[in-house]
Amino acid sequence: LSPVVRRLLADNDIDISEITGTGLGGRVTREDVLAEIDARRRRAPAPPPPPPPPPPSAAPAPVAAAEDGAPAPRRAVPVAQDRPDQVVPFSNIRRRTAAHMVRSKSTSPHAYIATEVDFEPVEEVRRVAGARFKAEEGFSLTYLPFVARATVDALREFPRLNASVGDDELVVHPDVNLGIAVDLDDEGLIVPVVHHADEITLRGMARRIRDLADRARNRQLGADDIFG
Repeated sequence: LSPVVRRLLADNDIDISEITGTGLGGRVTREDVLAEIDARRRRAPAPPPPPPPPPPSAAPAPVAAAEDGAPAPRRAVPVAQDRPDQVVPFSNIRRRTAAHMVRSKSTSPHAYIATEVDFEPVEEVRRVAGARFKAEEGFSLTYLPFVARATVDALREFPRLNASVGDDELVVHPDVNLGIAVDLDDEGLIVPVVHHADEITLRGMARRIRDLADRARNRQLGADDIFG
């Protein structure tokens, strides 16, 4: 089972034996689990309608009188005070991030696609070569270099995706530069750039990403590292 399928089964308390897989070799896919969730929702009884609101009172409730005939004082109802907002001034990183994100909406087409991918071959490579890679390079072989290389290969095949929106035109970029977001310990994100990523091997990609991330967290990036 893929991690997505396992999470869906656990979150919705579904036994795998209750589902007939439609994937290759009878494998249970994400779509199979979603279909079972939809079927359960259709079978569930409808919730009872909410009770009708009480009719509006025609007159205000009378004020109870004290024993001496004078009106009893109304009891004060405490009103919860909202806590004041915390105002955090923008750091230079957050200010520039906000400006770049707003500018990005007008220069890059935004779309979202979710695709389920079998990562077992990648995991097999990490199991077989991970220890040797760490001994030679000094850091672990993560999934990110594989995703980065897959992105580069896809952009080679579909070069017009490596583009920006200009003045009523599509500007196709000849260089494949990958931005890798790095978290600066809750101070914000910075995106150093792997330039000419289409000329780098998988091992070289892992080295470049590690180097940029380390220098970003140590505040050692130069202007060229975040350009392009």
